[in-house]
Amino acid sequence: MKTIQESRLNAYLAITSSFSFLFPGEEGATVNPKASSAGGLKPALAQALITFNGMVTSIKADAEVHSESIKGTATDKSMAKDALAVLVNGTAASLYAYFATINNNAMLEKTNFYISRLRRLKDNDLIATAGSLAAIATTYAGVTKDYGVSEESIASLRAAILAYETAKPQPRNMVADRASVNKRLTTKFKEADTFLKKVVNKLMLAHATTDPDMYNVFLTNRSIVSNPSRGTQLKGKVISSKAPKGLANVLVTIDGGAVTVTGATGLFAFKDVNPGTVTLTFSAPGYQATTLSNISVKQGQLNNQKLELVAA
Repeated sequence: MKTIQESRLNAYLAITSSFSFLFPGEEGATVNPKASSAGGLKPALAQALITFNGMVTSIKADAEVHSESIKGTATDKSMAKDALAVLVNGTAASLYAYFATINNNAMLEKTNFYISRLRRLKDNDLIATAGSLAAIATTYAGVTKDYGVSEESIASLRAAILAYETAKPQPRNMVADRASVNKRLTTKFKEADTFLKKVVNKLMLAHATTDPDMYNVFLTNRSIVSNPSRGTQLKGKVISSKAPKGLANVLVTIDGGAVTVTGATGLFAFKDVNPGTVTLTFSAPGYQATTLSNISVKQGQLNNQKLELVAA
């Protein structure tokens, strides 16, 4: 993978690890969105994070294949097994999320897997399990697309089953294989970025004021992006007559998109800002909403803003 892709994958993994209680990665975990209240998450956000985790799992599997293609050696049986187990686990998690919302207990039983158990299955048992899951995914493909189960993901699962069945050490055409994996990775990163921006970000906003610490950790983990303005930052401080040293929990929005929340000392920051002019909006309970327009942001520099909010 390219260096920027590795950084993005690490950022994705940091995000999913913060909500690992949602994923059936190990014994004792659950993906039931209705149980997400234990983590303080709204059901819609929990479902979105489960879907995003499936995307990240798929990227990770392809990244491992890409690593092998660079070495110029075939994926052996054990690696093919692990790749298949990862895909089965990710697909099952997405299906489980859907069946939980419609209270289909029978299907919940059939899609509740643990990655550690999948890895311990014998060859024929894993193939049979994966085949059954692929059949379920195909049956419900029409209603599970929003949960990350698409025709493309099902095709990837069936391809992984075939690869596991036929895997054995042998020379490979390194260049052709690498190009194919690179193409898949580019597509999957684009889909993950879009889903993160248009779905997870929007749903996460509901927690910006109720749990600013979680929200800011999320923003930090997802701040790595591929753009020419890398290194351009916009920071600032919000105060008021009642809080001259810094006003906390102020919602700050840049260009109507990315959002952050001021900390205890009133500070806020946006990383990787596009250079040019931007608009900032500030809102907080008990204060007048304020907009600052035409703020000049210079590329590669740290740009600062200070604002005093007026009581409503």
